Amino acid sequence: MSELAFTKTGQRFVPPQEATRWLVTLLCDNRGTKTLYDERGAPLSIPMEATRADLRAAVKDRPGRYRLTATDANGVPIPEVPRAIVPIPDTEPDEDDARDDGEDTAGEVAAPTRFRNAAAVAATAPRAWQGATVTSPIGTWPALPVPVSLAGAEYLVGEALRGQFHVQTV
Repeated sequence: MSELAFTKTGQRFVPPQEATRWLVTLLCDNRGTKTLYDERGAPLSIPMEATRADLRAAVKDRPGRYRLTATDANGVPIPEVPRAIVPIPDTEPDEDDARDDGEDTAGEVAAPTRFRNAAAVAATAPRAWQGATVTSPIGTWPALPVPVSLAGAEYLVGEALRGQFHVQTV
């Protein structure tokens, strides 16, 4: 039984005896696939007995989701066999882990970089000691922290709506 033989729903399956190799393709984020090639220019394939570490080495440690198609001795895909889906996670440490350099970081605002506008929000976000407020024609009130998942305009619309609600309830 192959260590990599799992369907897209996570079900284990047993490849048939005539299957000798896995044909490796990369599943793209936009639902497409990308054919991978080895050093000779042939489509990338690995032995049926390969482990996850062997697959990682074959794809040169590139993270992503890979589709493995069982092929026979001639390299022809076997149509009755389900395709295996194998994720290869990124092994790089997170930025938060890399930041731990022993320095005191109290008072710093660290924005996650996974969001589309995290750098802009981190550069313009008010610090806690500044006592940020929002001023409008209808009054002034303490500002809420800026969520990093909102663009500047989205945040301002939310603050305007919150200000209108604040005025109506006072």
